[in-house]
Amino acid sequence: MIMNELSNVEKWLTTINPDQLISLPVDQPQLKEELAWLAAESYRIKGDFQTRFHDYKVRHAHDYIRKNQMSLLRLLDQIEDFLQQAATANVPELMAFYEDVYLHVEKILLHLTRYYSAVIDDSLPMPARYTAHKRAKLLPDYEQLLQLYEHPGIQKPLLDVVFRPLKAFFQRDSLVFTFQQCNYFKIFMGELLSLLDVAARFTTEPGPQPVNGNGYTAVNGEHLNGEDFPEMDDLNWQLHYKLHFLNFNNLEYRNFCTRQLHTKLEAMSSLAKKVERVNWYISTERRQHTKPGVALEPGLPVISEQILRVIEEEYKYLLEQDNLLSPKQARPYENGFTKLKLRLTSLELAQFAAACEEAGMLEGKKVDIINYLARNFISENGEELQESSLRTQYYATRHNPAAYQRLIDWLQKVQDILAVKINKTALTIFWVITGNCFWW
Repeated sequence: MIMNELSNVEKWLTTINPDQLISLPVDQPQLKEELAWLAAESYRIKGDFQTRFHDYKVRHAHDYIRKNQMSLLRLLDQIEDFLQQAATANVPELMAFYEDVYLHVEKILLHLTRYYSAVIDDSLPMPARYTAHKRAKLLPDYEQLLQLYEHPGIQKPLLDVVFRPLKAFFQRDSLVFTFQQCNYFKIFMGELLSLLDVAARFTTEPGPQPVNGNGYTAVNGEHLNGEDFPEMDDLNWQLHYKLHFLNFNNLEYRNFCTRQLHTKLEAMSSLAKKVERVNWYISTERRQHTKPGVALEPGLPVISEQILRVIEEEYKYLLEQDNLLSPKQARPYENGFTKLKLRLTSLELAQFAAACEEAGMLEGKKVDIINYLARNFISENGEELQESSLRTQYYATRHNPAAYQRLIDWLQKVQDILAVKINKTALTIFWVITGNCFWW
């Protein structure tokens, strides 16, 4: 049987009902005795939590903590009602007494959330007074973060998106928040506080201007290099990385990111540049990491997946446009030019090139690598390699284990041949040094 540790407190609450106490003279010594009993009972309950949690089997231990969590929430709601009745009756002594009662029971709940955070049901709503206490504790961090608005190099629309959920938490008392949301805001603000130190190193003003000796410029809050790609040291990108790491996965942020991409693509006249820019964003987005178990909206996919879906749809559209606009006539270099045949399929070649580029063995723009493969090689069955197909396979989000295994098998053969050559070279050197000659 799952033990309800709060049963004694539940019975005790019936003896301090305001309906009974309001009509009687306030007995301060008696109220102090009641609080002393509650303090001792709270201490016992927290100790029993630790003992029983480890005595139960895992599933029963989880049920045990969650059952007592529900009991605590009911008790806190009941005590809030007692407080409201005492306030309505205008009895300050009882109001102070019920406030102390609330704090003692709240400390039991804080004990659960601190030491059993992986077990509690964090989807449950927090009591209003508990939420207010949490707000007061987190408010200094929130007020510190508002200093980011004073930095001229950060996009204000981006900050508006970031702060909107926080403003709702701190400024809208009528809203109900869950334990998960409160915990997320605590982690979120703790991570973002580090940006205040980073921001002090940036003095970027709005509008195009040089920001370092490498010729980078800041445009619309992004540092851009000579190829019009964002520089990673830009403060806005630092903020984006934080938001991805903390899985800030609400729809407003997803729409903000994808809208920024669409705006940049609309400003480009060349279809090739658009494809290259989208490729860059896909590659960058795939390299983002998310803190495990953290999400602003637990019911939605992680932010990288949401953004990638939109970008990949844009990519497919651009490829279709490329196929429609590209002439189908033979290219001049194809006349009299022999292409090398590789014992690889188009997919295997594309994924091999992508792996080599990621490892640093291939250097160059991705668009040039793909173009080179299409111009110089044919697949193992003698088919021409299409640039559009290679692009799709090069940036494929769903990888093919069978293709990877074939590549590993080929690389193993190459490794074996190189090992033999190394051994032969070592033997030759040995013969030269020792003067020995072996005949077979």
